[in-house]
Amino acid sequence: DEAIAGFLEIVGESLKELALNNVKKVRHHTALSLASH
Repeated sequence: DEAIAGFLEIVGESLKELALNNVKKVRHHTALSLASH
């Protein structure tokens, strides 16, 4: 099904974006924690 394939592609991209944003937040948080010690 092309509709399903397209939907999965969009969802996959969104998940990738979310994962990258989470990694950035965690990195930022870790950097702050290290800096404050």
